[in-house]
Amino acid sequence: MKNDIVFKNGFCWVDKNLLPYSLGIKDGKIQEISQEKIEGERVVDLKGSSILPGFIDSQVHFREPGLVHKETIEKGSRAALLGGITAFFEMPNTTPPTTQVERLNQKIDIGKKTSHTNFGFYAGATLNNLDELKKMIQVTGCVGIKVFMGSSTGSLLLEDDKQIEKILKETNCVVAFHAEDEALLKKSYKKFEDKDGLSVFDHPTIRSPEVALKATKRLIAIAKSSGRKVHILHISTKEEMDFLKDKKDFCTIEVTPQHLSLSAPDCYDVNGSFAQMNPPIRTKDHQDALWKALLSGLVDVAGSDHAPHTVEEKEREYPLSPSGIPGVQTMPSLLLDLCIKKRMTLEKVVDLLNVNPRKLFGLGTYGAIKLGNQANLSIFNLSTSFKMSKEWLSSQSGHSPFENQEIECGPKATVINGNLAMLDGKVLGTSKGEPININY
Repeated sequence: MKNDIVFKNGFCWVDKNLLPYSLGIKDGKIQEISQEKIEGERVVDLKGSSILPGFIDSQVHFREPGLVHKETIEKGSRAALLGGITAFFEMPNTTPPTTQVERLNQKIDIGKKTSHTNFGFYAGATLNNLDELKKMIQVTGCVGIKVFMGSSTGSLLLEDDKQIEKILKETNCVVAFHAEDEALLKKSYKKFEDKDGLSVFDHPTIRSPEVALKATKRLIAIAKSSGRKVHILHISTKEEMDFLKDKKDFCTIEVTPQHLSLSAPDCYDVNGSFAQMNPPIRTKDHQDALWKALLSGLVDVAGSDHAPHTVEEKEREYPLSPSGIPGVQTMPSLLLDLCIKKRMTLEKVVDLLNVNPRKLFGLGTYGAIKLGNQANLSIFNLSTSFKMSKEWLSSQSGHSPFENQEIECGPKATVINGNLAMLDGKVLGTSKGEPININY
């Protein structure tokens, strides 16, 4: 039986190695993986590019509904597709926040109509919406619950440890946390409010390592008392990694490419508030600690924390400048570039962006390269330099601290549900994203 699509003259991630195999897709599924010539209605010459398991970005903010001047699901998913992402999980701090079933269903409907990739949405926790959370996590397309322990973009905030423990005890999904302690944060801002010449260089001090560490310690105590693991997002400090190294029975850990590849004060010298995010980009000693934790196996997943704002908003004088850095399009290439430069192995990248996210979120074999599996594939050229130009960047925000950076690899193609959706930087319009189905 002839394949619908064949990828030839490339390499394929098989048994944790890149091997010179062709891959054939029929009716949306992987039908052949072979070193022999295989036939297809459409044959794509990869010219040495590598077929990798479908990458997942498990933390993005696409701003729709309510904040569509910053980003939309269509624009954000287009950026994801162009960057080699096959599925995104979007956060609930939109306007209004995703705290009710009807608001979740509204997002899912928008995703079905406009998303270029597969998708899932988090339910947002508040002090009094546990009953709604229980309903939302039953909906196909809901990937978990998000708790903001410290205030960031949007209105969602839950500081109450007893309510957090109740949520953990009475649900069975991933519960992901923005771990900054709100009480300490308020004290810190108050301390700095009268400082002359306050600037973005003060951001890592105001949102200090102590602010992050206190929240993380609270979380682990809650996890122990509830008998549930917590998923801690965008860890940014050496103190947290030191604390968590013997706490893996109680948590899973995410890092971002921004914290792995940017450091203060240089990033603020070069980018100003365009490098401002929560938690902040910190000094090199913190970055080194994140790398040590990553390479030791302490870190489970990488998420972009794609958090777009307009250029005009980011240009406001600090602290009126909003926190957030776009990243869904640049994350895979940045991590693969670090792999090529021998900072980590290709297996580690695949674990961070496919194997571990699908284990954590109950995604079965999503994106795995195996016969009979639905084809969700991320294809990259790992041997040719690539420039992340302003013209290539597709987020509505129109900026990135990685703009014009030259790297040692770039996205070649993205396959969504068996459809060739992106090739050589062009969106082909052949994909229709679907809600992710969680199966714990």
